[in-house]
Amino acid sequence: MKNIGFSLLIALIILSLSLPAYSKDVIRFKKGRKQNFNAQQYERKSYFLKLLRLTLEASKAEFGDYDLQPAAVTMKGDRLDYNLANNKGIDIIWRSTAKKASKKIIPIDIPLLRGYDGLMLGVIKKSEQERFNNIITLEQMKTFKIGRFQGKRKDDIFNKNGFNIALANRLQVSYRHLKKGFTDYLPMHAYGAHLHLHQNPTLAVEKSIAINLPFTLNFYVNANNKKLFKRIKRGLEIIESNGTFKQHFDTHSMMEPYQKLSRQPPRKIFHLK
Repeated sequence: MKNIGFSLLIALIILSLSLPAYSKDVIRFKKGRKQNFNAQQYERKSYFLKLLRLTLEASKAEFGDYDLQPAAVTMKGDRLDYNLANNKGIDIIWRSTAKKASKKIIPIDIPLLRGYDGLMLGVIKKSEQERFNNIITLEQMKTFKIGRFQGKRKDDIFNKNGFNIALANRLQVSYRHLKKGFTDYLPMHAYGAHLHLHQNPTLAVEKSIAINLPFTLNFYVNANNKKLFKRIKRGLEIIESNGTFKQHFDTHSMMEPYQKLSRQPPRKIFHLK
């Protein structure tokens, strides 16, 4: 019996050595800027990182386990794109398609903001809401002077669509132009349109119209990382089909501006090209 037991043990050891070893997919995301960065706190606060976690969990049965961890160093802007393109310490980022990306990084073509990605609301003088109430065509919108602050690619889109643009070197100057009547309408991303209005009590978010730009916000991966691309896309498809994606969007505190917008009366939306 001892010989049989010993032989069985040897056989099991040999069998275990012959089986392929499945390791976790290590997926590194951008590290927050705080010196005392805490990954767990960051995930609780970040809509996008939590969405990534939900996506990876949904694809676990098909693609295996994973280890989601912050990059070793803090990166931002062009450095994020560069490091992702060259496999330097990061595996996935979330960014807008508004800025041209390197061919070495590719977007997963499922927008992360569920249709709100390119939505712009206008900041106007509180006293001038009536001027916009009966706007029904894009040509009517083009009669207004549009304020924007320098360096935004969105200005190219507005110019391309025939708007009369007044540029400023920073946002606060755009607010001053609006107050003084140099401009009529200041388009801002729906997420941030209400920011700073407490400092500008004579201004308000316009209530009847919106402008949609042809941009989306997506997860990006290295073009050669086919497995991660397929995994993220599959995970997003799963959580969309089972309602988890919508529930996350509808309940996460970071998405509160969009949640409020969805409860307001519908707006006339002008789609730019």
